[in-house]
Amino acid sequence: MDSNNLPTRAQYRSKKHPKHFYSRWWFWLIIIIIILAGGATAGMKITSTGPFKETTTKVEKKIPLKRRSKSRLV
Repeated sequence: MDSNNLPTRAQYRSKKHPKHFYSRWWFWLIIIIIILAGGATAGMKITSTGPFKETTTKVEKKIPLKRRSKSRLV
Protein backbone atom coordinates (compact mmCIF):
# COMPACT_ATOMS: atom_id res chain seq x y z
CA MET A 1 0.00 0.00 0.00
CA ASP A 2 1.37 3.37 -0.99
CA SER A 3 1.11 5.81 1.92
CA ASN A 4 2.73 8.69 0.03
CA ASN A 5 -0.64 9.85 -1.33
CA LEU A 6 -2.28 10.05 2.10
CA PRO A 7 -2.15 13.31 4.04
CA THR A 8 -0.38 13.48 7.38
CA ARG A 9 -2.43 13.88 10.54
CA ALA A 10 -1.48 17.56 10.80
CA GLN A 11 -2.51 18.19 7.20
CA TYR A 12 -5.83 16.42 7.72
CA ARG A 13 -6.63 18.41 10.87
CA SER A 14 -5.71 21.72 9.25
CA LYS A 15 -8.25 21.28 6.47
CA LYS A 16 -11.76 22.57 7.03
CA HIS A 17 -14.20 19.67 6.88
CA PRO A 18 -17.87 20.55 6.62
CA LYS A 19 -19.96 19.54 9.62
CA HIS A 20 -22.88 17.21 9.22
CA PHE A 21 -26.28 18.89 9.40
CA TYR A 22 -27.16 16.99 12.58
CA SER A 23 -24.13 18.36 14.40
CA ARG A 24 -25.17 21.97 13.87
CA TRP A 25 -26.87 23.99 16.60
CA TRP A 26 -29.75 25.14 14.39
CA PHE A 27 -30.78 21.55 13.60
CA TRP A 28 -31.24 20.71 17.28
CA LEU A 29 -33.06 24.01 17.87
CA ILE A 30 -35.58 23.09 15.16
CA ILE A 31 -36.03 19.62 16.69
CA ILE A 32 -36.67 21.11 20.15
CA ILE A 33 -39.18 23.62 18.75
CA ILE A 34 -41.06 20.84 16.93
CA ILE A 35 -41.19 18.69 20.09
CA LEU A 36 -42.39 21.59 22.24
CA ALA A 37 -45.06 22.57 19.70
CA GLY A 38 -46.30 18.98 19.51
CA GLY A 39 -46.41 18.70 23.29
CA ALA A 40 -48.25 21.99 23.61
CA THR A 41 -50.81 20.93 21.02
CA ALA A 42 -51.37 17.58 22.73
CA GLY A 43 -51.61 19.32 26.10
CA MET A 44 -54.26 21.71 24.84
CA LYS A 45 -56.34 18.84 23.50
CA ILE A 46 -56.16 16.96 26.81
CA THR A 47 -57.02 19.96 28.99
CA SER A 48 -59.89 21.16 26.83
CA THR A 49 -61.76 17.84 26.95
CA GLY A 50 -60.35 16.33 30.12
CA PRO A 51 -57.83 13.51 30.15
CA PHE A 52 -60.25 10.59 29.81
CA LYS A 53 -63.58 12.25 29.21
CA GLU A 54 -65.52 11.31 26.12
CA THR A 55 -67.79 13.98 24.74
CA THR A 56 -70.49 12.17 22.84
CA THR A 57 -74.07 13.27 22.66
CA LYS A 58 -76.98 11.10 21.68
CA VAL A 59 -79.41 12.55 19.22
CA GLU A 60 -82.80 10.90 19.13
CA LYS A 61 -84.60 10.80 15.86
CA LYS A 62 -88.03 12.33 16.21
CA ILE A 63 -90.89 10.71 14.36
CA PRO A 64 -93.44 13.17 12.94
CA LEU A 65 -96.86 13.21 14.66
CA LYS A 66 -98.66 11.99 11.56
CA ARG A 67 -96.63 8.80 11.40
CA ARG A 68 -97.11 8.15 15.10
CA SER A 69 -100.86 8.34 14.89
CA LYS A 70 -101.10 6.04 11.87
CA SER A 71 -98.83 3.39 13.35
CA ARG A 72 -100.83 3.35 16.60
CA LEU A 73 -104.15 2.99 14.85
CA VAL A 74 -103.11 0.07 12.72
